Amino acid sequence: MIEFNNIKILGISSCVPENLMDLKSIFKNESETRLKKTSKVTGIESIRIAGSDTTASDLCIKSAEHLFEKLNFDKNEIDSIVFVSQTRDYVMPQTSFVIRKKLGLNNDTICFDLPLGCTGFIQGLFQSYSLLQNKKIKNVLLLCGDTMTKYLNKEDFATRSVFGDGGSSCIISSTENKFATFFDIKSAEEKPDSLMMKSDKLFMDGFEVFKFVSKYVPRSIKENLKYLNQNFDDFENVIFHQANDFIIKFLNKALKIDETKSPTVLNGLGNTGPASIPLALTEKFFKVKKGHTFLCGFGVGLSYANCVVNLSDTEILKTIIYNEKH
Repeated sequence: MIEFNNIKILGISSCVPENLMDLKSIFKNESETRLKKTSKVTGIESIRIAGSDTTASDLCIKSAEHLFEKLNFDKNEIDSIVFVSQTRDYVMPQTSFVIRKKLGLNNDTICFDLPLGCTGFIQGLFQSYSLLQNKKIKNVLLLCGDTMTKYLNKEDFATRSVFGDGGSSCIISSTENKFATFFDIKSAEEKPDSLMMKSDKLFMDGFEVFKFVSKYVPRSIKENLKYLNQNFDDFENVIFHQANDFIIKFLNKALKIDETKSPTVLNGLGNTGPASIPLALTEKFFKVKKGHTFLCGFGVGLSYANCVVNLSDTEILKTIIYNEKH
């Protein structure tokens, strides 16, 4: 594991589209039996779907503006933007440049796009923490979001019944307090084509993805806990990438995690890719400050990533809704 010190997450905010669609409305020709069976496995009866003109950056920008306001944070203090998305606004330029201008940040703000999915929040944190090793960089704005519903085949029940849209923002800052954060980021030996978008439509082999998760993720977590000389009793929360209810319950059982520590927030949202972990936090923990937390992402690229972070000084805001008519 890679360790960073003297860095903390000041705040976390998330934003989702106002359009909430239930599966019955999306799949009008599907049987009631199939829909109920699917919802029982995935934990999803409805999802958030962005409008045709709403982008991942729109959701992230709204989230960031909310975060600046609630934290009374001077946006001119941001030194870098890291934008994590599989559904960036453009092939070129980098969407982070567009976001910088729309947010009105200084023109010397360093901008990065990272085209990452299910492990994107953790890898975005890693990139942000790495930037903060430079003493001249004090604050990084991490934005993670996807509007994956725009890239789903209308005939593909497996993906359209699972994926939703959302965006998030975090401010990550240098601090004099000694906060130790640990990262472990890997990818599997198997081929990554079980979850891939070759053209403009997403393909997912759910069985192969589950095989990958069951083979690698519990083992990597156990190795991390051994390295840290800790167990799940030492953590207040365990937040998994919100892939589906079946996988999260499998991991909780395999690792003997109390489900009260490991929530699912899938219903009413769906799998939101890189935004799913921050959404889990802003959906469940916005009323209280939490401490020692284990984060775990897994999926596209057959990548998997773990992070141990202290959220005791982190302001976690309640999820907000993006008004597409504004």
